[in-house]
Amino acid sequence: MKPVFVSFAFLVLCVALNSAAFAKRFPSNDESDDELALATRNNFGETCTRVSVCDNYLVGTCRKRDQSLLVSALDLTRVMANIDGELKLRRRTLSDDEAQEVRSEMRRRGSDYQLTCKDYSFKGTVLSATCQQRNGQWKPTSIDLNSKISNIDGQLTYDV
Repeated sequence: MKPVFVSFAFLVLCVALNSAAFAKRFPSNDESDDELALATRNNFGETCTRVSVCDNYLVGTCRKRDQSLLVSALDLTRVMANIDGELKLRRRTLSDDEAQEVRSEMRRRGSDYQLTCKDYSFKGTVLSATCQQRNGQWKPTSIDLNSKISNIDGQLTYDV
């Protein structure tokens, strides 16, 4: 239970640090709600600021349709894995039960990206790390999260 509490506390800290962005408004935008919704699909980098990776969460301050701002977080464990030294996005988001089951199996097989990747960096929308391959060697890898993560009315969401 302690690791869950520590992760939750870390997420709260990340969100609190990100909340300072609420004071800075985005420039006004004349797009309609429908156009804004389309513009943000697979493109959270255009409408979210102060985006960072804290623990296993992608955290950002994202614009809603009404132009207000919302701090949002997405659990990357549910959407990403280390596949033989490469960061890969899953085909779908895992439920709570599935995520717990998969985490246990990935730990057993050594493919949990949190346990088998190190030296993380995040620039723009690209997450880079050094991840362990099945043969034990370490390999630099990166993934553009913008390709599958969207801002839907202020919420970071994973596109299936």
